[in-house]
Amino acid sequence: MMNPASVWKTLADKETASLRVLGESKSKLVEEKSRLEARLVDVDNYIAEYSSKLQAQSEFEFGIKQVYDRMNMISQLLTAKRDLEGFDRQCENAISAVTEKIVVHQNEILKYRKVSDNIERKTELEVKTKENKDLDSIGLRSYLAKSS
Repeated sequence: MMNPASVWKTLADKETASLRVLGESKSKLVEEKSRLEARLVDVDNYIAEYSSKLQAQSEFEFGIKQVYDRMNMISQLLTAKRDLEGFDRQCENAISAVTEKIVVHQNEILKYRKVSDNIERKTELEVKTKENKDLDSIGLRSYLAKSS
């Protein structure tokens, strides 16, 4: 028969393994989010650059085609920025979901360890109680043997 405390320890170990996998997933998502944020900053910089060039071109009245091309590029950059922001939100939602799962697994680990610890303490108490009874029995026998 398997020790009940070891069953709970095994369950805690299983949860710990799941937690490790979730932690790795979260790390990858956080890394991806950082890359998305960096790309968003780059896109914002390009938008600012093209906007300033567009303003400069408008002031000096360069060709309409050049102005149109700049406006088209800014429009494409704004669309890319919107798409990246959507991916960023999805990444943030995924990070939140993984974090919630991590919390659930951490709670499970704590429960399993608490149950395991309680079983071990109960077992130790039972062993000590049995030892005390045995010692009392030996002491009583010794006393009775001396009394007779």
